[in-house]
Amino acid sequence: MNGVGTSVDDVELDSPVKSASPDVKRGGRKLLDGGDKVIAASPRKGGAKLLHREMPKLPPVPANFPEAFAERLKRLEERAETRERYWKGVVREVRRVASEDSAELRKRCQAAVDGKNEQIRHFRERLNAIVATVHEQSLRMSAEGGVGALGALAV
Repeated sequence: MNGVGTSVDDVELDSPVKSASPDVKRGGRKLLDGGDKVIAASPRKGGAKLLHREMPKLPPVPANFPEAFAERLKRLEERAETRERYWKGVVREVRRVASEDSAELRKRCQAAVDGKNEQIRHFRERLNAIVATVHEQSLRMSAEGGVGALGALAV
């Protein structure tokens, strides 16, 4: 609200009735509370009256603008380089930790594989001993009674 009952975004319809705000005249300008000027469009084509704000004036460019700009650019570049060094350090640390973890996991995996290989070797020795025993028994039985190895196993 601009203090008189209308806001900058209010739309006034073109009618013979006077405006609620005596400060706003067709095609005229009015100062708002903040000092901004409001331009009221002329409703000559029978349309609604819209209120628009003018662009604020830009501050003057300082005399030392090129030096100040160069200095600010240098500070921004230094901050970017510092940030880049920081994140490169983070990546380097993450890679180091991942490498250590990977080496530890590789050792554990190799130990598990070695343990399984030892179990397989032990199982193979027992299986070979059982096969050798069965083979000896089948040879003994075939020598004694002429029964084949399959017949000995079936008993």
